[in-house]
Amino acid sequence: MTFLIVLGCILAFLAILSLLRIGVSAEYADTGIKAKAHVGPFSLTLYPVKKKTEKEKKKKRQEDKEKKKRQKAEEKPKPGVFEELKAQLPAIKTAFSRLKRKLLIKELTIYYLAGGEDPAQAALSFGGVSAGYGIITAFLENNFRIKKRDLRANVDFNAEKPYIYVKLKLSLAVWEAVYVGFNLLMSMAKAKKVPAKSTVGV
Repeated sequence: MTFLIVLGCILAFLAILSLLRIGVSAEYADTGIKAKAHVGPFSLTLYPVKKKTEKEKKKKRQEDKEKKKRQKAEEKPKPGVFEELKAQLPAIKTAFSRLKRKLLIKELTIYYLAGGEDPAQAALSFGGVSAGYGIITAFLENNFRIKKRDLRANVDFNAEKPYIYVKLKLSLAVWEAVYVGFNLLMSMAKAKKVPAKSTVGV
């Protein structure tokens, strides 16, 4: 009888915990993809996953403290290479399809800079992305709740390649985050291992 009571309490606790909402923030810049989960004042790094020794942890904490002292004003992050993020889009798209009408998008920021060796292609890319923002906005508004969004596109004919910066803040239930997050990380890891296809001219 006691065992059943304890088991019932554990299951009730897990059920309540699974219904709690947590925050998820993701960012793509020149340093790659970073993702964290937030519950109240606590945060957990979801990606990239890296095991650190106790010495590295102490060094990282000290570096963070010194960095916060130096950076009183917020600095704009550098954008990352667009092609690197493009390889992860199928995995991200699948994850979002599992969250239809369940997800609250607190913030969505996308800054795209068109560039490349061919000025004409850069201009076309800029126009295509600008038009694509309208499609993205309509899709998100039809499937999710959005509080804040900032989608911009620009062109730099001196840039060697296109760049993009993405920042995303989400809110969802714990069970949804665990289910979707696990599948997303597995898909991203697989996509990262697969080399990009190359075409050879004849």
